Amino acid sequence: MEKNERVRISLFSVVSVLASAIGVVLYSLCFSTHSVAVFTLFKVVAIVSIIIPPVSKAQRLSVHKSGKALEILSIIIAGFNFYCVIFAFTKLPILIAYLGWVICGVTYKLAKGSWWPQKEKCLSFDESVPVVLSCKEPSAQDNAVGALEITDTMPETRDNDDLVFADQKPCYCRKCGAKLGDDVLFCHRCGAKVIGG
Repeated sequence: MEKNERVRISLFSVVSVLASAIGVVLYSLCFSTHSVAVFTLFKVVAIVSIIIPPVSKAQRLSVHKSGKALEILSIIIAGFNFYCVIFAFTKLPILIAYLGWVICGVTYKLAKGSWWPQKEKCLSFDESVPVVLSCKEPSAQDNAVGALEITDTMPETRDNDDLVFADQKPCYCRKCGAKLGDDVLFCHRCGAKVIGG
């Protein structure tokens, strides 16, 4: 990534802060309206706002976006909302009120980008040119130009959309021509991502 390139904020990070902020507004409305519907809605939003930050982090990490500060802010506010639910609306011990911050903080710390389903990319090492392997010996012209044309030994596609080779001939990198072993993820010579290796 270039230095002048800006990273976008994850939409999930913004949603997590908004959900927590809505909880604070609903808490203040609980005492001014004395409505059962507002009480119930506040309780639901308080619990949901504790769940959102770890989910937001997992999604944010999977798409390489920013938003960590918003998620931390939402954990603080969501913990306060949960605290208010326990303190103001139940007769449970006050120590249970702190569980909102603890549960949300621990699950946030453990959240990883791998929790979120990711789309597989079919891109080369420099992320600009798709690299497809060929099961034929590369020609001198292929090596000189770095051509990536489709050959008659193009891989088949299965239900899971992974590329696999129909035959077991030795395979070569279509970017640099290096002979590749079985089950490699990247070319050992040029670093290009191997598709279906």
